Amino acid sequence: MKYISILLNHLSIISKFLSYKNKFINSPKTNNEIILIELCPLINLQTTFHILVSLILIRKFKIIFFYFGGYKINLFTSLLRYFLKKKNFEVINLSVKPKIKNNIKKFKSLKQCINYNYKGYKIGKYIYQSYCRLYLKSSLNLEDEKLYKLVSLSHAQIDYLENFFLKKKIKYLITTHVVFVNYGALALVAKKYDTKIKIIYPEKNYSYIRTLSVDKKNLLQIDKYYEYKKEFKKKKNKSQILRQSREELIKRIYKNKTNWKVGNVASYSKRNILKIKSNKPKIAIMPSCFFDAHHFFRYSLFPDVYQWMDFTLNHASKTDFEWFVKPHPNNLPINFNVYKFFEKKYPTIRFLDSNTSNLTFKKNKFASMFTFQSSAVHEFAFMNIPSVVVTDNVSVNYKFGQPIKSINDYKKLIYKADQIKNRINLKDVLEFNYMWRFSKSTSFREDTLDEDLSDKKNNLFSFKNSLNILNEFKEDKLFKKNTNKVMLEIFK
Repeated sequence: MKYISILLNHLSIISKFLSYKNKFINSPKTNNEIILIELCPLINLQTTFHILVSLILIRKFKIIFFYFGGYKINLFTSLLRYFLKKKNFEVINLSVKPKIKNNIKKFKSLKQCINYNYKGYKIGKYIYQSYCRLYLKSSLNLEDEKLYKLVSLSHAQIDYLENFFLKKKIKYLITTHVVFVNYGALALVAKKYDTKIKIIYPEKNYSYIRTLSVDKKNLLQIDKYYEYKKEFKKKKNKSQILRQSREELIKRIYKNKTNWKVGNVASYSKRNILKIKSNKPKIAIMPSCFFDAHHFFRYSLFPDVYQWMDFTLNHASKTDFEWFVKPHPNNLPINFNVYKFFEKKYPTIRFLDSNTSNLTFKKNKFASMFTFQSSAVHEFAFMNIPSVVVTDNVSVNYKFGQPIKSINDYKKLIYKADQIKNRINLKDVLEFNYMWRFSKSTSFREDTLDEDLSDKKNNLFSFKNSLNILNEFKEDKLFKKNTNKVMLEIFK
């Protein structure tokens, strides 16, 4: 059914755009500047929107579409790619088939993989990410040949992209990711050739969009959270927006009235508050996904979530405190196999249901919370529960979210988990929450395209929603007018 929907979507795009006749032709421009746009061929709504964007931007630039794909994607996108090529568009599959290199030296440590570079490109963290996510491994197996196949892939990908960018004058890259080997290599090479990288995030089926200008220094798929304090100083009406932030936090945490949810789980539901009978100091542990949360930030004390968890539980089990692990509510299902392993290995540690309300920790007077990189640190701070973080994270600009930089210091804090120094300043919490919750970072540009399209949550695979924005664009409605205006302002 999924692939039928994709084919119908591609046919609809072709049908609509045939009516544009000669307007939809990728004519060469005198300045020869190029925009490289991800085609997203298997995601209906993104495919449609990115092609609509190209229809606007061909007035100023030459457009090249790209995608990463093997046999299946090539097969199911052949008709759309044929149509685009007939309209003078380049459509390039950036996937490469690497020759497996037998002379690649095996990594001696996880850290060596993280720091690995090829031709000056720091590709190691992307290899790490891809290995764990692609093969569903909670940590690296340094003897696994699949790991070194990814190394070979990274070499081939960079070699190909180097040659590609050298021949083209690419001013902008519109992509969906800057993580994992394929996208990571693309971002690294784009950075070298001074290409501006943009990610357009849809909200409510492109009723609204948030356009991220990727920070070239760090190439993170997130805004410049490490500049929140500096950016907040430039805000006007600070007292008013801090009150707004406080009201939102109160509603979210104590009244559970917000759309700020993780998956389908309300993190502060009053129905899932546990009563814990214990006179011992109680400590919470909030892990991230074991397979899909590695090196998305600038630095980390531990190479991955698994290594952090094992270290933490090993020492926690030797204390006289009550330790409670709450799995992330939006985990990949395979995470629970890892939790079962840890439950057997550390029987004194209690593991909670992922649906457990975070109010449990407030009601039962938890002494502290330990986490890898949780975005809930500011919520715990608002509940006056100090956190210990081991990774760069979104609240790093503030004392309550600053990570521990030394293994020895971290180890000491585990044994003093009931006496964690409270560095919580309410103004800092409210300031961070405003910058984070209300998306006020200058890294993002927010635009409304058509509020009338915003009835439902995002469904990027919906053929119906894709057809809807096609019709809106074709009939010169508000959606087309605003999309034109916004795109021409962003891509100058």
